[in-house]
Amino acid sequence: YPLCALAVSDERPSKDEKKGKLLFRINCKLSKSKIGGGKHGDRIEVGAKRNGVTPRVVYNINGTDLIISDGDLLRYTGDAIVNCCDPECLGKSGLSMDRAINSEGGYGFEDDREDLKKDRRGDRCPIGSAVIMSGGKLEAKNVIHAAAPKFSSRSSKSDLKELESLYKDCIDKAIDKNCRDVAFCLLPPMDWHGGLELEDVVEVTLESLKYELKRGSSLKEVYLVASSRAELRVLESEADSALRDYKSREDRKDTKKRSQLDFKTSGGKIYQDDFINTMKKLQLSSNEATILFEYHDKEDEGYVKYEDFLSCYPTLKDKPDDLER
Repeated sequence: YPLCALAVSDERPSKDEKKGKLLFRINCKLSKSKIGGGKHGDRIEVGAKRNGVTPRVVYNINGTDLIISDGDLLRYTGDAIVNCCDPECLGKSGLSMDRAINSEGGYGFEDDREDLKKDRRGDRCPIGSAVIMSGGKLEAKNVIHAAAPKFSSRSSKSDLKELESLYKDCIDKAIDKNCRDVAFCLLPPMDWHGGLELEDVVEVTLESLKYELKRGSSLKEVYLVASSRAELRVLESEADSALRDYKSREDRKDTKKRSQLDFKTSGGKIYQDDFINTMKKLQLSSNEATILFEYHDKEDEGYVKYEDFLSCYPTLKDKPDDLER
């Protein structure tokens, strides 16, 4: 066990101790790098905690694993997390994570943010750029503050070009700090999307990261961490299209098996609307399909796992084309 401490008891000796027996306690504490994750190079297990978040789909781009995940970014235990901020970079952007990171960063964290170098306009982190600093008492070793644009109701897809340079700067800052891994929140978060669709923001996010990683990177793992079910669903769906050629070998085998039956899946999951539409082909009504879905979605997560569902109904797997049976 890492960080083992051996302490001899200072309590009053018992009869056994008087006879010459030494009694002691061993206090063990796991180091940060061991909490909820494995070493770089270990096989990434989908659905199992890794570095404090839960991988859902894994892609490999030129030697770097791009991992669609969900969880709380503040619980990430790797080298760096990316926090969305405004140009002032003091935690006053109005975003919940930007505010929470100050309280969890510990003593002096806010002062360190205030001490970040300002440009001529007084911005510590101009729009489209990033700055890196120590994570303080956070689980992650470093924090990369990224000033994403705040879109309005009049924003269009052409405005998303600003995100490309932002993701590049975040990757560069992580590499300059010798980070082996980095975890991103969605930039910008949904609260700042204005009139833009979530799908459009995610598409630019994936294309930007794909471009940077294809050029070659010393990073071993890049995480995209969804903070909600809606974000996760769109990330999985858009990645299935944008990153199709970069799926891991295991995921490709799974895709081949799933193509036998016409289920629309995302990351090995069937969401409720897609489930109901497929069940209609088996002549179930919407109400019947909903009842069946809720029976299998026991944790009320909004999806059922494709392989788990098939294992309950061997006929669907053995005779995928015999819908009448």
